[in-house]
Amino acid sequence: MKFCDKLAKQRKNNNLSQEQLADKLGVSRQAVSKWEQGTSYPDMDKIISMCKILNCNLDDLIEDGIIEGKSSANKINFNNYFNDFLNFITKSYNMFWSMKFKEKIKCLFELFITFLILIISGLVIYFIVDDLFFDNFMDVLGINFIIQKLISPVFILSLIVIGIMIFLHLFKIRYLDYFITVYDSDVKEKIKEKALEEEKVVNNKKYIIEKPKEKIVIRDPKHSTFNFFNVLGKIILYILKFFIFILMILAIFFTIALIAIGAIWITFIKYGDIFIYLLITIIGLVCISFIIINFLYNFIFNRATKLKLNFILFIISLIFIGVGLGISTIKFMNYDYVTLDKSKLEIHEKIIPMKDNIVLPHNNINYIIDNNQNDIKLKIYLPKNTSYTIYYNKDQYEIYHIYMDNLSIFDMYNITLNELKENKIIDYDKSFIIDVYISEKNYEIIKENIDNYYGY
Repeated sequence: MKFCDKLAKQRKNNNLSQEQLADKLGVSRQAVSKWEQGTSYPDMDKIISMCKILNCNLDDLIEDGIIEGKSSANKINFNNYFNDFLNFITKSYNMFWSMKFKEKIKCLFELFITFLILIISGLVIYFIVDDLFFDNFMDVLGINFIIQKLISPVFILSLIVIGIMIFLHLFKIRYLDYFITVYDSDVKEKIKEKALEEEKVVNNKKYIIEKPKEKIVIRDPKHSTFNFFNVLGKIILYILKFFIFILMILAIFFTIALIAIGAIWITFIKYGDIFIYLLITIIGLVCISFIIINFLYNFIFNRATKLKLNFILFIISLIFIGVGLGISTIKFMNYDYVTLDKSKLEIHEKIIPMKDNIVLPHNNINYIIDNNQNDIKLKIYLPKNTSYTIYYNKDQYEIYHIYMDNLSIFDMYNITLNELKENKIIDYDKSFIIDVYISEKNYEIIKENIDNYYGY
């Protein structure tokens, strides 16, 4: 029931006339009359005074549906959301069929362009994230299979929901908010009056001039949104927070890894000044990681972010990273990049029976002609504490592969520390040398096989 009806009912129940109620409220009788006709509405102080005079509460006067309990406001009413969605469709339908033909074409064209832009933007975002985040970064963590099976479809779904939300919202603010149908319950028959026509006399002839029709555009001043828009917005927000939470977890693990590396490099300072400046770089990276984690945490839990403090910390972090990387790069350039002398290498010998279809490696090989050799003799020079592997596969040619086995992580650790003490870096690939002792006749055969196989 409306307020005007409730007021009249309560006044009559208390045997009061409009004039008597007006006197008690300190207003004119016309004001009470307007309230009961529904043409005006009193302020809240007057309504409270009415409750005291009429011996009733607010629910007995306020229009049904105006006051809702706090608990009901917090509950999700899917019927309301569904009705709002139907109302949105109804308004869209009425708006479209009230348009002129040109306006319809313009509307459909703009909606198509908007849809096309959203599709292209979504694809670009997906491929960028898929290439940089899923294929590269997640491969390092070894959880690419989980990402493809679980998170990737969720990400695609979130992009679709966001696209629909943006499309509907743009449609609403661009068109629907400009077309509002106003219904007047007091008018039973609506008549559209035409503009008055004027007469104009030209050369003793009368012409009727029709006034141009004014185009009235009514915009929703409150920019109201439908409840189902709010539901979509919450869904998008929760999906976004889910991905941001994953990103925050990754940032935390990345920060822990940086701190671990920094702790290791502290113990390496005695092996060279370069680790001091690398440690400065790590400190800068840890500070930036902290800023990112703090920002993501505040976003997830709706906390305020201290932008000024974070900006100052970000600038200081950039200074640390710039100074650390710059000086460590200069230090690294001063290191000697050398290969081991042959006299410091270990020698391994291997005999390969000569065949007409043999193909030997073409890198790091020195051929030495020795006509006394009927087969192929290999002298393989390797750094100490290393080994080699030789195998072959048969096809049209019998192709031999010879490569140096990788050092264990502990051997590499000790060797690297000894090299850093001497300010040098050894190129072990070029320290892997193979001398091939072979007759001139067999050399020509092998050379021809190599040229044919590799397409020289």
